[in-house]
Order: sequence, then C-alpha cells, then structure tokens
Amino acid sequence: MRPFGLSCLICAFVFSPLQARQEIVSCATSSSTASEVMFLHRQAERRRAGRPRPLAAAASTSRDLGNIAVIEDSDGIVETLNQFTLDRHTLTFSPLAGGTPRYQYLLSDLVYDQAAADQGRVVAALGDDDFRGFTLPFAFPYYGASYTQAFLNSDGNLTFTAGESASSTRSLGRMTGGPPRIAALFDDLDPSASGGSVRYFADSGRVVFSWVKVREYSDFGAGRQQTFQLRLYVDGRIEFAYNGVVPQNAVVGIAPGSAKAGTAVVSFLTDPSGEYSAAVAERFGNTQDVDIVALAQKFYQTHDDAYDFLVVYNTMGVAAQAGALAYEATVRSRATGYGVPAQDAGAQYGSGSRLLSMLNLGKVGDYPSDPAGTVLVRAAAQDTPMTVLGHEAGHLFLAFASIPDPGDPTARPMIGFGGSHWSFAFNSEASLNEGEQIIDRGDGRFVTGAVTQGYSPLDRYLMGFAPPAAVPDTFVVLNPSVSPLRHPESNVPFTGTRLNISAADVIKAMGRRTPDDTVAQRRFRFAFIVLVPRGAQDSEIADSVKRVDRYREQLAASYARYSSNLASVDTTLNRGMRLSVFPASGVVAGASTTATLTLPTPPTSDLAVRLETPKGFLRAPAQVTVPAGATSASFTLTGAGAGVEELLAAPADATYETAYARVQVAAPAQLALSVIPGSTPNSVVAHLTDINGLAYAGARIAAAGSGSVTPAVAVTDTSGDARFQWLPGTGNISSLKLTVDAAPSVATTLNAGTGVPVIGAVVNAASFAAGVSPGSIATLFGTHLAGVTLTLNGDAVTPFYAGDTQINFYVPAETPVADSVIAVTAAAGVTVNYIVPLVAAQPGIFADAVVLSGTLSRVSSTPVQAGDVIEIYCTGLGPTRTSRGLQLATVTPIVYFGSVAVAPSFAGLAPGFVGLYQINVRVPEGLPAGTLPLLITSGNTYSNEVRIAVK
Repeated sequence: MRPFGLSCLICAFVFSPLQARQEIVSCATSSSTASEVMFLHRQAERRRAGRPRPLAAAASTSRDLGNIAVIEDSDGIVETLNQFTLDRHTLTFSPLAGGTPRYQYLLSDLVYDQAAADQGRVVAALGDDDFRGFTLPFAFPYYGASYTQAFLNSDGNLTFTAGESASSTRSLGRMTGGPPRIAALFDDLDPSASGGSVRYFADSGRVVFSWVKVREYSDFGAGRQQTFQLRLYVDGRIEFAYNGVVPQNAVVGIAPGSAKAGTAVVSFLTDPSGEYSAAVAERFGNTQDVDIVALAQKFYQTHDDAYDFLVVYNTMGVAAQAGALAYEATVRSRATGYGVPAQDAGAQYGSGSRLLSMLNLGKVGDYPSDPAGTVLVRAAAQDTPMTVLGHEAGHLFLAFASIPDPGDPTARPMIGFGGSHWSFAFNSEASLNEGEQIIDRGDGRFVTGAVTQGYSPLDRYLMGFAPPAAVPDTFVVLNPSVSPLRHPESNVPFTGTRLNISAADVIKAMGRRTPDDTVAQRRFRFAFIVLVPRGAQDSEIADSVKRVDRYREQLAASYARYSSNLASVDTTLNRGMRLSVFPASGVVAGASTTATLTLPTPPTSDLAVRLETPKGFLRAPAQVTVPAGATSASFTLTGAGAGVEELLAAPADATYETAYARVQVAAPAQLALSVIPGSTPNSVVAHLTDINGLAYAGARIAAAGSGSVTPAVAVTDTSGDARFQWLPGTGNISSLKLTVDAAPSVATTLNAGTGVPVIGAVVNAASFAAGVSPGSIATLFGTHLAGVTLTLNGDAVTPFYAGDTQINFYVPAETPVADSVIAVTAAAGVTVNYIVPLVAAQPGIFADAVVLSGTLSRVSSTPVQAGDVIEIYCTGLGPTRTSRGLQLATVTPIVYFGSVAVAPSFAGLAPGFVGLYQINVRVPEGLPAGTLPLLITSGNTYSNEVRIAVK
C-alpha cells in the first residue's frame, strides 16, 4: 500500500471558512420526520422496558386548565432518546448488484486504520463549518450515479455535487434533504479547535478521511474530542470506523439526497439490515427529547379522538430538536398531488381515526408573550408565535411539490431547506413555509422582498383550499448565486436564470390534487398541550399556560388570514362528535343514503343536534337526537341537486364540538362506475366513485346481461361497492351491464369470453420491467390481442409488432409523465382500458443488442478487452436535447461493468430510429477475465442486467 503523494490526483480547492456558530432554525421538519419520530419512540420504549415498573399504575396527572391540556412528564415522556452506541465499532455499507441501487449495512468490531490516519495529509486550515473539494482517484459509484469529485465537510461527512458550510442544525432532514451525502458523524465539529485535525489518504483502491481528535463546537471551554474514519472503496463499499466518539447530537448514515422518499431510520446496533434504496440513517442524542408519540398516547387517555392537530409546548426547557424551534410529524395522509406519501400511524399515537399531525413547538420560553411579537432567533424571517404555528401546521401539505429541473429530471428546484421548505430561489409569494417574494429586476438580476406573510396561492391549492385556476404564474431562479437552502430574508440580491412555472406545470409533475378544493377538508380542530414537570402545581405553570392560551385564542383569526378565509380552525377542548360522512362523501342526485352521528362520550341526557345544509344541495332532517347513554343516531341524507354541500351538526350541549362534512351531490356526468376484481372468479364488485375518489353509499346498482347474475339490484356500501355473482354465458363474448338506478347514463359493461382482449401488463420493451417512460418503446402483454387497434390517451398508436399475446409500440416523447390510458379494441367492438403510470426515465437494455462498435458481434459471446468501444442499444433513457443534429440524453447515464462505473462517450437516440437509444462506451482497464454483468443507470433508476464476455 503506497502512501498518499503528489502522484495521486486528489486536489483540494480552497474555500473561505464561514464564521462559526450553529444557526437556530425555525423548523426541523423533513420528509423523514415521521419515521424519525417513530424510531425515537421505539428506542425510548426499549429504554422504558428495561426499567423496574411500579406494582400499581400511578393515577393520571393530566388535567385541563380551560382549553389547555396540561400533561405531567411521567413514564419517560421526556427521554434521552438515543445515545450514541457505535463507538469502537465499524459500520459498513455494501452496494447490491442489479436492479434499483440498494445497500445493506453490517456492524462489526472496530477496524480503525491507524496507518492511514498517520500517513494521511492534514487538510490545511479547515475551519468550523467549512469544506474542501477533492478529485478522487477513481469513479465512485453511489446510488446509481458515479462521482469523481467529493466534498469533505468539516462536520463529519462527505457530499457530492456541492459542499456544505451551513451552521444550521445537523438534523436527519438536513442530511437527507441536501446533496447526496455520506455521514460518518454529522455533528457540529470544529477542526480549527486545538488538538485535532482532519486528514486524507488515498491509493488506487480506496480513499480514507480521518477526523483525529476533532472537537465538537463549544461556545465555552473545549468541546469533546471525536476520532473516526470514513473510507470509500472503488467497488462502492463505504466504511465508518469509530475510535473514541461521544457526540452530543449526531446523525449517521448514507443518503441519495434531494429528500428522496423512503428514508429508513434504524438502530445500527440492534436492527437487522434490510435492503435500502433510499437513505438509511440513525439519529443520536445525549440531550433530552420529548417522546411525542408517548405524549399523544397519554393525551388520549383523557381526551376524545376529536382533533386533527395536537400542538405541544413544554415548560421543561427541552428543545423540539437540537438547533430548532419546532417540527411537524405527519400522522395520517390520504390525499395525493402534493408529494406526501399515503400513511396512517394514528393507532400508534392513540388515535383511532382522526389525528392528522403532531406539532412540537418546543420550549414555551422561546416565544414572546405577545402572539404578534418577534421570535428573536427568527428575526430575519420576521417570525412570530403565530407564523411559526402556521408554518408547522402547513407542513401537513407543504412544501414537497416541485417541477423537475429541465437539466436534471431528478432535481427539484422549487424545494429548499430540509427537502420540505420552499427554495430561497423560488418566488413563493412570501409563503409561511420558508418563502419570500422575489422581485425580477431583469437581465438575470433578482432581489427578495416580503417574507413570511401567509399561505401563498400555490400553498392554498396544494392544501386543497383553492382551485388551480386561482394560482397565478410564478417562477424559480435556476443556478442562483445564493444557496437555495438559505432561510427567508428580505433585500437579498442575487443572480440566475428565470424559469416560469404555472399551476399546470406543477400538476403535470405532481399529479392532480385529489381530493380537490371542492371537497377537501377545510375545517380543522387543534388541541393545545403544555407538558410540565411531574408534580408541577398550577400556580407554578400559570404564566406558561396563559401564554400558550393567548396563542390558542389568536390562532383562529391568524389561520383564517393566512388562508385568505378559505379555511378555519377550532381550538377548544370540546368533546368529540363525528359524522360518518366526514371528512367528505358523495350522494347521487335524486338518491338517498344513511348517515350516522357518533359520540365517543355518551350524553347523560338526550342530546339534540341541529342539522344544517345551508346551500340546499342536500336534504337532511332538521334535528337528530342521541338518546341518553347512547353513542350514535342515524338519519337519511337525500341529494336534492348537483353541488357540494357542507353538512353541519350543531349540538345543543356546547361542550361537544360541532361536526361537519363536505358532501358532493353528484350529477351523472360526475360519476364513474367501474368493476374491480372480486374474491372469486365469478364475483363482481361494482365501485361507484368520482374524480375525487369519494365513496357513494346507498346507491342502487342494477345488473343485466348474458348468463346468470344475482342479485338483480345491489346497494353500494360505505366504500361505494356493490357485489354480484355472475356466471357468463357460453358464447364467444358474454356481457354484463351494470347501471346506477338514479342515473341510468352511468353504466359500465364487463365482458368475458375468447373474443375479449385481455391486458396483463404494459412494461419496458427491453427489460420487461415495470416502468414506461415517454420517448421509449413499450410492450403490452395479454391474450386475444390479434387484430386489435391500440390507442394511448385517445390517440391512435401504430405498433412495431402485434401478435395474439404481445404488442410492441412507441410512447411519444411529448406524453406527460402521469397516469396514461392504454385502450385496445377488438374487431367485435369490445374495448379494454389499462392505466399505465409513466415515469421520467426507466432504462432497459435489449439483451442481444450489446455489440462491438462498428460490427454486429455480440459481446455476450465475442469477448472484449480494455480499450474496445461497445454499443449498447436500449430504451427508456428519458428526455433528450438536440446537439449537432443528434438527440442526446438530458441525463447522462452511467455504465457499470460489474462494480466499475464508466461514463459513456455518447448517449442518446440511435440515429434514424424511434424510441431506440444508443450508448457508446469504452471498456475500462482492470476487468477480470470471464463473464461480467453490465447494466446502466439514469438518475437513480437502474436497468436490467446483461452479461458480457471479457478477455
């Protein structure tokens, strides 16, 4: 092993260090916060399980002071949630071959390379919150891309594509939401402090970065020393070795960057490894945290499941997270079109059906007494206690939506800090979620204007409060001269290239907001909680409770203002009352359904509830009564005319909440009747819904057709489903027609028999894998396809090949990246539809179409050697750009010869062909003789694997 010397091409680029100090940010919310919260709760549960338990459970110490729920710390609600457990160990991340880029981890005994640390050259003058760029001696493969340059950041991590010198909290969200990152110890480290150094060493097969006795930053005195290594190998392996590490707070793991969905938060010490295609990380802390999951469970022991948001402050001096005022953890999400995946962790929080979000606002003392006063640590962003509340509540929907960067479809230029806030370079019209107004001064010059005003027009669309037509065009500045991760600040000039954005552009990128503003929830209930020390007396916490109560009292008016009076909140601790059609449901115009009013807490006397349907689209009885001791009462709803009604249920007893629901009374043109697979071959389930996915219960569905069907009429259940048994006739084509009784024009026909085409799958034509992209060649597999005609989104398609079980066809490059409809029509006139979700890129290699350049010799059987150029014919490389008469792939793919990553000399459409891409690449030195796997990547997507022969 030769030491690092001048012959190695690792060259440091000099950057000026910034002034050291950890910046207090308003928000630690990220796309991984919900997973992080549940992980920390599991770790706290493990700690609690190891302690002696009292013989008898202590009486509940929860109580309500007016409309503030006071909960005393007990049973470990405040915990040191996850102390560092990796010291004297080595943590290895190994890439897995084939398919989507994936990693496994392994924790083993310490293998700290003292020789590499001793021989490594010191990174000169590396300061606190500083970085250096290094050219690697080999192309390092990482999450489907290949990098020859890495940035060493003083805070215990490497990044690719950009260095980092921010002083904001070293959080899991920052780790996953920024550039691609390898975090051995993402901590507030200060290499400029006495006694420590960061060193690098390299040879042809690996690079070693060593932090040797580097201290944590400290305002006073000397911070703790940390010694560890980060090692990169030519085959893509990553190793962290810890040889004396005791951090206050740190994150350890690997991440592809840009807040890619699917972050796994694990315990490297106790959890067995899975296979991870997104970030995998662990968050450590030697400081106290609030276990908000356990806190919610405690709250629900004495309160109804009647709140959409739980808002938590504490008087115990416990920050929401190190370096952050607050964060939001999404509990439930069911809507689409704004970038939040569907999830439901409500049961773990103690909420059976309603809770949507937890807001941890941290220390009461961090906020001024005046609800309109400035939060001092957030003065530049002009935050107040109200804007912070609005910001965190907005995170249930914001900010995760972005159009792709035209130069890189995997990048999200509208998104900034933590992958969950608007970019500093995006004109978000002074959104509460880290936004500002940007003024275009022309000639590529911009300046920031107002900040932190309210929910912007785009926010209101994404939240479901407004239609896309209400969103004016806006813009983002590409390649800005300021960091897009910067926090809001007025009067900051910068330069860049303007890219205009419309609501239609956002919808194209994210999909339709479903449910839309007509039926999306707009009334929310907030419960305010103050967490106090065990045994705290009311007199001791009175000032804090009064302060939080002022915030509570002001939130209704503030939220209405932030949402332009399109949404409202209720902040009382009233008992719950729920309508079965909440939050939204459907009724066919002219038809009726049954609704139920449910009370978690039964009344002691008969409870009269007034029903209101102010718009007249829906008829309901004027009043319904819940008998004393009962928990429910049912009544009939009838669709009087097409429109959206807001049904209100106002109780005579004001200690119960007013319940509400939005009800779509649908005209026939708004309804869709479809057939979904049943539980048995002859079982047919008719599903009645609309464009918002609402269920239409109580609708009569009539069935008639060839063969036998029972029953003749079925009524849809609360899911909008009606069930039948159908035995088709013996003819070539048998048909079953299902019709909505109250709307005969709403019908669907189910066909069976040998004359009916069947679509089994639509896949990439080269790999036969799921994932079809615009501009590619696709294959449709099925049966009875001979002689059919084919359309894509209503436009005729001429196949390259058509047989009885397979059709190959071209997907036009201009087809939107969204769900598309493939339809095949048989000669007998029977049409079958199939939904195909199109993706930006999905590379696939044609197995017999990898040849020696300029020949027809297939390299699967004709061995190649170093220096040979091979041509790879494939499809699905995504968008192209014109250059010198050629169509080049916008995102340059990477070719893997085994584990060796190589950049191609050409990648684009094969000249003279449609949908067929060509990659020219030179065979690298050092490949082992024999048969070797070859695959390609585009962005973060992998192709299928083919085999090549090597001399």
